[in-house]
Parts: sequence; structure tokens; C-alpha cells
Amino acid sequence: MLLAVILVTLGLTTWAPLPAHAAEDVVRRLATDYRITADGLLHVRQQIDWTFPETGRRGIEVDLVTAEVWDDAPSQMAHYAISDLSVSSPTGAPASFTTAAANDGDTELLRIRVGDPDVTLDRRDHTYVLSYTVAGALRTFDGQPELFWDVTSTDYPAIKEFTATITTPGGVPRSRCLVGEDECTASVTDGVATLSARDVPEGEPLSVVGALVPGSVSGAEPTLRHRSAGPSIEGVDSTFIVDPTGRLSVEHRLQWRLPATVADDSRTFVLPGRRPHTFTQDTLSTISNPRGRATGASLDVAITGAPPARRGDSRQLTAELHRAASTHEEIVPATVAYDVAGAVVGDGDKATLEWPVLGENLPAWASQTVTVDLPGAVASVSCGTTGPDVCPGWEITTQGRRVTLHTSHAPVTAKTTLSITFDGAALTGMQNATVARFSAEQFRGFGLSVLLFLVPALGGLAVRLRRKSPQDRAFVGLPPGVLARPGTPEAPAPRSAQPLVPVRFNPPQLDLASTGALVDRDFAAPHLAAVLTRWAAEGRATIRFDPLSVTLHGPIPEGDPTQQIAAVLPQTEGVPGGGVLDEPTVQRLVAAARSTSESVLQPGPWVHTVKPAAHVGSGRRVLGIVLLVMTFPFVVFRLLTLDQSWPAVTALLAIFFGLGLGLTLSSWHRRNRAIALTGQGTAVVQQALGFRQYIETAEADRLTFEADADIYARYLPWAVLFGLTERWTRVCQGWAAAGLIKIPNERLVVGLAGLDRAERHITSTRDRLDKEQRAKARQPRSSSGSSRSRGSGSRSGFRRSSRGGGGGGGSRSRSW
Repeated sequence: MLLAVILVTLGLTTWAPLPAHAAEDVVRRLATDYRITADGLLHVRQQIDWTFPETGRRGIEVDLVTAEVWDDAPSQMAHYAISDLSVSSPTGAPASFTTAAANDGDTELLRIRVGDPDVTLDRRDHTYVLSYTVAGALRTFDGQPELFWDVTSTDYPAIKEFTATITTPGGVPRSRCLVGEDECTASVTDGVATLSARDVPEGEPLSVVGALVPGSVSGAEPTLRHRSAGPSIEGVDSTFIVDPTGRLSVEHRLQWRLPATVADDSRTFVLPGRRPHTFTQDTLSTISNPRGRATGASLDVAITGAPPARRGDSRQLTAELHRAASTHEEIVPATVAYDVAGAVVGDGDKATLEWPVLGENLPAWASQTVTVDLPGAVASVSCGTTGPDVCPGWEITTQGRRVTLHTSHAPVTAKTTLSITFDGAALTGMQNATVARFSAEQFRGFGLSVLLFLVPALGGLAVRLRRKSPQDRAFVGLPPGVLARPGTPEAPAPRSAQPLVPVRFNPPQLDLASTGALVDRDFAAPHLAAVLTRWAAEGRATIRFDPLSVTLHGPIPEGDPTQQIAAVLPQTEGVPGGGVLDEPTVQRLVAAARSTSESVLQPGPWVHTVKPAAHVGSGRRVLGIVLLVMTFPFVVFRLLTLDQSWPAVTALLAIFFGLGLGLTLSSWHRRNRAIALTGQGTAVVQQALGFRQYIETAEADRLTFEADADIYARYLPWAVLFGLTERWTRVCQGWAAAGLIKIPNERLVVGLAGLDRAERHITSTRDRLDKEQRAKARQPRSSSGSSRSRGSGSRSGFRRSSRGGGGGGGSRSRSW
């Protein structure tokens, strides 16, 4: 329960006001009307109540998306034709405008600049009304036409209030409103959809969705056109044939699209050269007989790359297409073929074909069909990919000795590898092309690398082990915990562990704060919590809530170390000290408690040596860590793979890695200073450990000594110091139920209840502040001006996974 005090101590001191943000553009209200007519056109009227960050601005810029990549076919663009554009300002701001085409990567934009460059605005609040018509905004999914439209993008100011309506010829059956990943308000009344949202953060995309009655409009399909960025592969049909000797013949039939301005293009098929077979053996793939042909063009196919020398090495098959100069775009049918020995591995009565269906480092293509003919019956088919999914969208059918795979869309990043197990008895005369994974040279290099690594590392470890810290002392011939007279002989205390300390039924013979400092060898928050608890338990203070406050009822006795802590409480009329524990007060309390601990931890009766070691060796440690971070990935890779290419580099990496480890080990130490206790200090710590053992092991069903009625309140501060508050309270509740002790005094209970309420209050307040800070800490505006993070809305807005920014269109805006 009193852990709340620790939270008060730590929590309040870490509070800080949220940073003030510089003034930014804000949209007070964005009201948009979407009207869809029977011809499929989208008529937009948008009223923007804009607040500029300062006077002297000229107007606003609005970017409307006119073309963007179509998700399901990256080689195509969805186009939106914008017409009938008009701008006005009911508040009298200059509403003249200019338009210009712009682009952001693959996204094409219509940039609308509203305002007069020669006129500055003398007030910050103005209203603009934009009206325009969009063709190509609608989509149809499973026969259901709909509008899934991005109102804003990730580059749009914060919006205080948003409203929108959607009207269609046949009425709107259902609607949806999206702000990023969250839903906003959407309803349909008399066939009109009404959508709204409040406090849309800057950069959070906002989208509206409205269904249309099937057949109520025409032209509810996107306007798709090929991207003019460069050459692409539109489709692939492949044939894999494995003969009885295990030799694989591959033929890829490509639909190669070349824009009018491109006469030559090349593609590189990255193919495996050396793959793992067992832990000690690799399979070599030998690629031969490259060949190619193209219709109306020449095609040169060649194998590049050195023969594979280690696991993971690949070979490259390069296809170069050349055609005569042309004034129009052209689809060139082309064929690329090659043979492979080593793609099939036999193992008794089964064999496995493992090979990529096309290759790596190729752009996305629209579709692919792969037909695989094998000499034996197929047992199983599987595949894997380096892309985000496993075999994304592949349809696999098996019939006898033939496997057919098909996908309508191959992702850009995927390299799908096909693995087919079939009847190995059908193979005749096949020999697995395997080689040893490791060579004798690699093992020798491995041993040398380990040696170069170990020498500096062991040297650093030896230096670390030789470093000694000052040692505590203990009285000679006395039991643990006995405070001796001055001059009693002392000897170094054992380093391995504290000596066995018997259970002690009374607190240490030193005050709370000083004992805590000696046990922890530093100041800790529970020391202050224990002091506050002691004041409340002794009736010297009242702890209240709403707001949290501590009021002292009398002076602290002379010589009590907590006098320094009590002195920082604000003085109030009629009492020695007290007041609200606001942030400055708590900071002063912590500083006073820390000062009390520091006075104990100085050379004197309790401490004989203080060695400031906080920064010793920090320069060596930093250098060592930098060397470790820089060389660790390379050393691990070379040692695990026994990679001995560039042996000089391997040796240098091993040396620098070992040197970094040696420097780190030799300079590492406790960041806190080294404090060694005198015999008196060791005895106090032993007393504390013995008393802690009593609180840890006391049982509710028996008392090992005759306790007075106030044992709970008297020992509670020590339980707080040791972090055993809950256990001590539970034990004392059992004693109180048995009639052995009385319950705590009323004043203490009131104080504890106040602290418990403080904990809940602080927790809820900090949660609220964190939530507000996260809401403001949105991603800043993209310096590149990116209007969206994905292609157009090629998926229904009514799918559960849809989110704001996933539709078509979109806009971004700023002042100028």
C-alpha cells in the first residue's frame, strides 16, 4: 500500500509540462458534399474554414490526386479526370487561383494555388469553397458499386470538425467513415449518408465510403492505363521439364512491354548456385546452354558470375533485348531458356526438385503460369518466398506427373522457390552434385581467427579480474551485528557473501534514513517513503489527499537526521511545517533525503573508504563498445560460415573484435562509486539484514517474542524500507484477528488511505498525459510531400481491413 509513496516520490519529480508547439495551419471545419450523378461523375463541393498560423500569409495550396498506382496491378495507373474547378471565399480572401501539374514519385497531382501573390491577409481566419467534378472515382466489387474516396492524405493540417454528405441517384444503402485505423461517425437517413469526425490529428488520412444501388449509375469502373515509367514484364508462362537423369530444362515465355522511347532493355535472373544439402555438404547447381529468342527483336542470353565457391553463392542469367527504333509502345514476345544440373536431389525412393519459379531481382509482373513435367509420380508440392507471405496467391494443381501453378499477380519483392517431391525410382543414372561444405583451408582460417580473437579478449579479462575494490571490515571475534567500542580490532570481511546473520527481533541501532543508505550504499526512494511513514506512524504528521499534503504536528527532536527533510516543508501558521506536496516541494524533499544519505556515506564512523569510480575507464569502454558493434555481425558471419575470402580482412576483423571485447572487459566496473564500510557500518548492515529476515519470516499464527500492541505501526516504516510492506501488513492482520495486537491508529489509517488514493490519482493523470502526448506526437509532414503511402483504392472500403487513406483520390493542403 505504501508503495504509493514511492510512486509519489518518483512520479512527481519526473513530471514536466508538455512542450509548447509552434503555431501551425489548422482547419477549424471541413464540410464536403459528394454528389454522384447517373453518369458516374463525382461532383464535389468543399468548404474549408482555415486558420493560418500568423497574419501576412497569401492563401492556401491544395493538391488533388489525378493518377496513382493501382494496387492489384502495379504496372497500371488509376486516373481521375478533374474538371469544372471553381474557388470562392465567403470571408473576402482573394480567391483567384492557378493550377499546375505536379508529381510525387508515381503519384500525379493537380496543384491548386489560391490567393493573390501581391496581397497579404490581415487576419488568420478565412473560409474557402472549392467545387470540382471527378471522373473515374467509382469502383465496383462483386456487382456492388461504391465510392471509397480519400478526403485528405498524410499531408493535411489538423481538422477540428469534419462533416460530409454523400448523395446518389438511387440512395445510399450504407456508409462508413474512417480516420486512419479508427472509425468515425457514419449514418444514412432517407438515402443520404452523413459522416462526421472531430479532432482529426495532423497527418491522419480521412476517407469516406458510400455504397450505391446496383444499376443506378454507369461508368462505375476505374480508368486504368499503363504506367509510362519504363519497360515491364506483363506476363510469364514457364515450363520446367525434368528428364530421367535429373537434368532440368527451363523455358520462360515473357510478354515484354517496351514504351515508345525505349529500344533496349535487359533483365537479370538471379539463380541459386550453391545450396545447403546437409550440415557438412552443399549441392552445386550448374547452369548451362543459355538461349533466347524474341519476335521482331534480337535477344542475347548469357551466364555471368563466378562459379559458386561457398554456400549461398548465385549465378546470373542476363537477357538483353534489342529492337529497332519505334514511335509506339510494343509488347514483344520473348523466350528465355537454360538447363540446370543439380536442381534435383535424389534420396533413395524419393527425389526433390527445388528451384525458383522465375528468379530474383525482377520487377512485378501481371501473371505467371508454371507447368512442371516430372519423370515420376508427384508426392508433395510446397513453396516458399522471400516476400511478405508464403506462396502469395498461387493456385497449385497436381495430375499424375505434372504440376501446374498459377498466380494473377506476382509481388515485386517475392522470389518464390518451388519444392516438389516425386518418385525417385523414375530417375536413372543420376548422381547428386554435392561437395563438402568446409575445406581444410577454411578450418585452418577458422582456428587462426579464433586465436586472434581470444588473445586480446583474454588479456582484457585478466585485467578485469585483477582490478580490486576497497573491502568492508568486520570486528574480530564478535558475533554479526554487535556494535563494539572504539578500538576493537577489525579485519577484512569476506568478499564472497555476507556472513550468516541470525534473525533479529528489534530494528537496527541506527535511524531509518542512515540504515537505508548503508544497506544500499546510495540514496533510494524507499528511504524517503520510510521517513514519511514513520512520521505518520508516530503521530507526528497527518497525510491527506485532495490535494496530497503532509502536515507536521510538532518539531522533530534534536539530532534526528530527518530534521533536514522536515525543514524543507513549507511553514504554515500554527504548526511547525506542512503543506501540499507539489512538484517543487517533492524535489526539495528528495534533495534533502539525498543529502542525509550523503552525510552518512562519507569517511567516518560507518565508512572507511569512498572510491569515486564512476568515470574510470569510460573512454576505453566506449571505444571497446564501438569496436564490438562495428565488427560483431561480420565476425559472426565469417566464423559461422567459415568464410575465408579476403583472409586479411578476416584477420583484421578478428583482431578488432577481440580488442573491443578486451577493452570493454578491462574497463567495465560498477558505475556507482565503491564504498567500503568500517566494522561499525558492517555491524549496522548485519543488524538490518537480521531484522529484515524477521519481517520476511514472521508467521501470523505465532509470536516468537512478547510483542507490544503497537508493533505494526512501529515496524511498518522498516517494512517500507525493505520493500516488505504488504507482507508485514498481512502478518499483522492475522495477529490482530487473534487479539494479540490492536489495529493501527486512526491517523495512520487516514494517511495510508490518502497515499493509496494518491497512487490511483497519479497513475490516471500520467496515463492521460501520455495519451495526449501520443496524440500530438504524430508523424511530421513528409519533407518529400508524399500524399499517400500506397496505391489507389482497388479494394472495397467495407472490408474490415480498410482504413483511412486506402481509397482513391486524396488531397493535401498547406498555406503560402
